[in-house]
Amino acid sequence: MATLHVEPQSSLVDEPVRVRVTGLAPRQSVTLAAAVRDDGPLFCSHAHYTADAQGTVDAAEHSALGGTYQGKQLHTGASSH
Repeated sequence: MATLHVEPQSSLVDEPVRVRVTGLAPRQSVTLAAAVRDDGPLFCSHAHYTADAQGTVDAAEHSALGGTYQGKQLHTGASSH
């Protein structure tokens, strides 16, 4: 069973957040999505990943293969929609 890990569970919009998924099948494709509203427009982001051989995706360690950004998660930025 896949488990989503977000640390810290609460943060300000400009603070780093670590996002990991464990318990996936090895090399499984997964899309991570996030949305937040902060007294205005809805900010959304999503990224496509492939789990490693242990069935883990770590947004800070694994490169996104596409979505609203590509590469490694550098910060908590999101795009406005």
